[in-house]
Amino acid sequence: MLDSWVSLPRLGKDAFKDLMKTGVEYSTGKGFFIRSSADLRSVKAIVAAAAGGEVFFVFKCFICGESSSCAECPYNAVCSVELVGGKCICSKCSREGLSAYSAKWKSSLGGP
Repeated sequence: MLDSWVSLPRLGKDAFKDLMKTGVEYSTGKGFFIRSSADLRSVKAIVAAAAGGEVFFVFKCFICGESSSCAECPYNAVCSVELVGGKCICSKCSREGLSAYSAKWKSSLGGP
């Protein structure tokens, strides 16, 4: 989950160091904190290589705040959370079209 504490499998010393360089934080007892502003492409590549599998980020919908995943996203083939920095929308909000997304972006930037 982006912007919250998560646990990851044991990745090894080198992968751990590489994650710390991307902007990921670590706290004993809490785990890893992956900010949406971190280098998400590198985070994904490091975790996938160390864990030996595909990685999907879970995020809070930019519009409604519900949890969702790239695996469920209708735009997954043409977009990636690494590029939009976690400003993703869930499948329910995506059915409303991009007007709600555009309005949320404008309000987040201080627009009307």
